[in-house]
Amino acid sequence: ALFTLLRDLPRYFSGESFSFFNILPDLTATPAGTFSQGIDVAAPYLIALVLFAVLTLIPQLVMARNQTGAQANTMRTTSIVMVIMMLFIGWALPAGVLLYYARRCASVLRRIDAVAGCAAALCDATRD
Repeated sequence: ALFTLLRDLPRYFSGESFSFFNILPDLTATPAGTFSQGIDVAAPYLIALVLFAVLTLIPQLVMARNQTGAQANTMRTTSIVMVIMMLFIGWALPAGVLLYYARRCASVLRRIDAVAGCAAALCDATRD
């Protein structure tokens, strides 16, 4: 729904630009579309794309740290392949969608950290 809304937004509001605090000048633009205009125009979108990929990878690697042996290697490999695939898909996504998914992955990382903190506190409480 968000992809369709951002793709069709210029049709509903002609002559308007939708920016994210002037960091991303146009939320409806894609990294692929801005790359043809030059690296200086595409830089914020490429940074959003890389941020999207890194914030997708970190929770996966955090979850894989409890694994050992072949299972850990498989999870790491799968995570890296998934990030490459997300970069490929993200190349054609509007910047607003990249921003949404990057924020979503960051909130998942916060939840993982909170759960780990609660689990550590619970383990400490049961030892006493």
